[in-house]
Amino acid sequence: MSLQPEDYDFIRRERRLVSSWPLVGGGALFVLLVFYAWLSFAYPQIANPVYVYKQVKDNNLPQDVIAVLAFMAPLLLTTIFAIVGIMLGYVFSFMRKEKQLLDIIDRKIN
Repeated sequence: MSLQPEDYDFIRRERRLVSSWPLVGGGALFVLLVFYAWLSFAYPQIANPVYVYKQVKDNNLPQDVIAVLAFMAPLLLTTIFAIVGIMLGYVFSFMRKEKQLLDIIDRKIN
């Protein structure tokens, strides 16, 4: 089986993408987790549902803020972080499949 020069270029680009993904994806996942941890400590009223619950229970939040923050803010932020985390998980899965396909191509060429 013979490949054209542009096919080899494509395979080389894909191999570079697959080999760099663990570093890029792992870094993105680490930044996401660090950012969420920082938000939980720096601004717990928007990132920590337990903190908001305790503040509401102890009557330490103004009534106008309670309506907005008590449920929606922590739930929304947690949902956003979960969605981004799931998306990163999918990309890790896709990159693993891409690596498998490149390995198949290598076995067929050699």
